[in-house]
Amino acid sequence: MELTEDEEKAHKKADRERKRQDARDAADKKKRFGLTPEKKRKLRLLIMKVAADKLKNVAQQRSEAKKHYMEERVKPLPKDFDSLTEGTYFVI
Repeated sequence: MELTEDEEKAHKKADRERKRQDARDAADKKKRFGLTPEKKRKLRLLIMKVAADKLKNVAQQRSEAKKHYMEERVKPLPKDFDSLTEGTYFVI
């Protein structure tokens, strides 16, 4: 079945319009789900806050591990520490 010249032009025009509409729809969809500069800034701040919290937790864990290690390894000073003289030595 052959199309007349006018029908062929109308068909091509409709095809071009459909492609343009698809492109507009894709652009609208991209805009809806894209990040605005404000959202990017908020996301960056949130990521930085989470990273700072993690670093703080790691530092606290290390401090607690160090304290626990020191408590296990170092013996406490004798209670009569003040009564020791310079010539008196004690072994830990």
